[in-house]
Amino acid sequence: MSELPIKATIKAGGNQADPWVTVGANSPEELADRLGRMDAALSKTAEVATRFVALRAVADTLGGQHVETQYAAPPQSAPAPQPPAPPTDPGPPPFSAAPAPAPGGVQEDKWGNTYETGRPDAPNTAYGPAVLKRGTSQAGKPYTRWIDPRDKAIPSVYASGQRDNPADLWPGDWAKV
Repeated sequence: MSELPIKATIKAGGNQADPWVTVGANSPEELADRLGRMDAALSKTAEVATRFVALRAVADTLGGQHVETQYAAPPQSAPAPQPPAPPTDPGPPPFSAAPAPAPGGVQEDKWGNTYETGRPDAPNTAYGPAVLKRGTSQAGKPYTRWIDPRDKAIPSVYASGQRDNPADLWPGDWAKV
């Protein structure tokens, strides 16, 4: 990434561990535009997060039943209490999901590769903590790699009937462990 002459760094707090973002630009006008777009995106993110929390509260109130939304604005006043609807089949999940491997275990495939779950240093993916794969390349060199917890290479995922990797599979990352 090339260095831009003007930068603004925004921190969420005073600790080193607090999140921060740096925005770069070639001119003050470009910086203002980029910060404005970032503010709009963050506002939308906060709005969606608020709706998600409200949806979770409704689901908890209904005893964990499946609740659907069409991304409508949350009601301005609390609705009148109504008896919960009878349970219905929620249908398939909105994304491809295979059962996650059991946390804190090691599995081995028929080629001797191992798959370790439950590691505290595992990076997070959209579908949970990554799985550490240890294997040997065709050239005979050992390697370690973080993989998506839904990867069909994991023996328990394959055994569950997952014969194809999901289209949105996390591409993984080399591990330094």
